[in-house]
Amino acid sequence: MIGQTEVALSQPRSVGDYQALLGSNYEELERLAKMIDNMLFLAKAEDASQAMDWQIIDLAQLGEKLQDYFDGMAEEHAMQLEMRMQGELRADPQLLQRALANLMANALRYASGIPPFAC
Repeated sequence: MIGQTEVALSQPRSVGDYQALLGSNYEELERLAKMIDNMLFLAKAEDASQAMDWQIIDLAQLGEKLQDYFDGMAEEHAMQLEMRMQGELRADPQLLQRALANLMANALRYASGIPPFAC
């Protein structure tokens, strides 16, 4: 990725060339971010008793946060999110958010022709 970027920046390029490079870099950065998240998750899971950060979580607030994050992706797929989460839950905030975000991302990525997605 560094090499590709250095070559691209070494001389003027067309807008299309820069867009292709940015798209390629974005995909690689997403892959690296997922790999790092997975490594951190595994490290945390190895000694869960010490790693868990138990907190009381407001589910409505978490739902709003997730909806804000995924609204753009939903629009790209001609879908609409409707969050109906309520109540409180005792859990590790990062792990809960990650699990729900994974579910939502997969639902949006693989659903097609389904009416509004409610959570």
